[in-house]
Amino acid sequence: MFRKITIIGVGLIGGSLALAIKKRKLADEVWGFFRRESSRKLAERKKIVDKGTRDLKRALSSSDFVILATPVSTIISLAQEMRRMLPPGVLVTDVGSTKVKIVNALQKLFPKYVGSHPLAGSEKRGCNHAVSELFENKITIITPTSRSDKSSVTAVRRFWKHLGCKVISMSPSSHDRILSQISHLPHIAVFGLLNAVNDDCLKYATSGFLDTTRIGASDAGLWLEIFKNNKYNLLRDVNKYITWLYRYRRLLQKNDFKNLLKYIQQASEKRRSLR
Repeated sequence: MFRKITIIGVGLIGGSLALAIKKRKLADEVWGFFRRESSRKLAERKKIVDKGTRDLKRALSSSDFVILATPVSTIISLAQEMRRMLPPGVLVTDVGSTKVKIVNALQKLFPKYVGSHPLAGSEKRGCNHAVSELFENKITIITPTSRSDKSSVTAVRRFWKHLGCKVISMSPSSHDRILSQISHLPHIAVFGLLNAVNDDCLKYATSGFLDTTRIGASDAGLWLEIFKNNKYNLLRDVNKYITWLYRYRRLLQKNDFKNLLKYIQQASEKRRSLR
């Protein structure tokens, strides 16, 4: 599909993208841009990218598709830095976990920009954990707007489909509203749960607790930026969650186990429907 794809930020997602692109032969070359020399050497040694560099201009040179895969806190500033280095015909996307702020900024910078968010990942970080199969049978949301170039939307959609994704298109605001419920709220809930558990009890934790709290090992700084960028949706959903916790507490206080059972069963049925 492309001569040269450049991935800006070769961590877990960026590294997995590079491996998936190479596995499916979607580009003649896959380049990576790195901030740290140690990460560049690791990615080249493990053949995650064909070539890595800490020189942004060199990374972008002759590229016909650029993917911003850095944390949401740096996507906009890097895009602004890239603007003077990229000709207008270059296709650009990002894989940020929030979209409204990023899309509003990047569509003003690049005529052929389309936002993306693959719903795939891990609590692990770094290209050392990258896997080529990360995106297979996963949903990727793309977030075109009324000003998006139609051929660019088609190209980005085709790219994710070639990686094995089910591609869904929606507005940036719909994306942020939905992701608040299915990703951002669960993370803040697990962080709160872990804070609530006494340290001396943790040595007894087994599979149930470990499964429930797996995402609590995620990178704190990364999630702080996601929470900041989607603050208003998240506040609404945290308030809804608190309402449910108060409801459960009230039923326990009143010994109303009949209604407590009803709500537990409703939750259990909802979870089983996801299989």
